[in-house]
Amino acid sequence: MGSPVALSGDSWWYMLLLCLFVSPIAFCLITIGPMRIPAAEVGMLMLLETAVGPLWVWLVLNDIPSATAVQGGSLVVGTLLLHSLYQWRNGQKSTP
Repeated sequence: MGSPVALSGDSWWYMLLLCLFVSPIAFCLITIGPMRIPAAEVGMLMLLETAVGPLWVWLVLNDIPSATAVQGGSLVVGTLLLHSLYQWRNGQKSTP
């Protein structure tokens, strides 16, 4: 689709920002996450990145996500929401 060095103009700044800040911070947070919450919840939160990714592309680059991407993302976000609500309600019942 593109040559090996297909970046031009402002794209280099975005790539530099991604490589020096966004990715290292994301990996640090993913590494620290299981120390604070169960690993299963960290795994579900990582799925959230996949679900919300097409929406970020839609907002930033005006690339419209497909219906399948929206349906899959809605399923993941809905599952995370229900799981969080379930855990929150169980936590409230067990504490006096």
